[in-house]
Amino acid sequence: FDKLGLAADDARRDTVLLANPLSSEQPALTSTLLVGLLRSTALNVSRGHDDIALFEVARIFQPKHGVEAPIYGVDRRPSEAEYAALNEALPIQPHHASWVMLGRAVRPGINAEGLDFVWSDALAVAHDLARVLNVELTVEAAQYAPYHPGRCAALKLEGQIIGYAGELDPRISQAHGLPGRVMAGEINLDALFVAAPEVGEKP
Repeated sequence: FDKLGLAADDARRDTVLLANPLSSEQPALTSTLLVGLLRSTALNVSRGHDDIALFEVARIFQPKHGVEAPIYGVDRRPSEAEYAALNEALPIQPHHASWVMLGRAVRPGINAEGLDFVWSDALAVAHDLARVLNVELTVEAAQYAPYHPGRCAALKLEGQIIGYAGELDPRISQAHGLPGRVMAGEINLDALFVAAPEVGEKP
């Protein structure tokens, strides 16, 4: 989170800790897909790749404070009420989509020059997702870590922010060992699904 430049009070620092993590270096469930994607991007760079475009679709996890998960015995199946209490204690788990791009979007050819990824390409991914689901996103300028203060857009659906996209702050790119300009984005897919007329339905 420090490498992402997140403020001390950033909600993404509030994570769900695991009682028995697979690794002591990763004791929590992820609250943003960018952590893993930037790690994967840096791995690709270390292997000699210059032009990279990666994405991930997965759940993030947000804790429910003040709700403690009950622990039941294994001698019987939980009752419906116990099962409901257990489900109620589970963290909030929305599906997100995230993407990272750096280098060239189009490699040079015999009759064409190459094109580098620019920050509007990160926005285009979000707009493509919304278009496929027949949902209209609006965009407004924003300042939100880990993005460049002047090249960050809030992605809004029906007036609510459901994601961000733009160019990473150069200091964040350097902290991850990524050369040049890096474009990225993350959006709440569940919010898009609910709003999509042929997929979800309004609450």
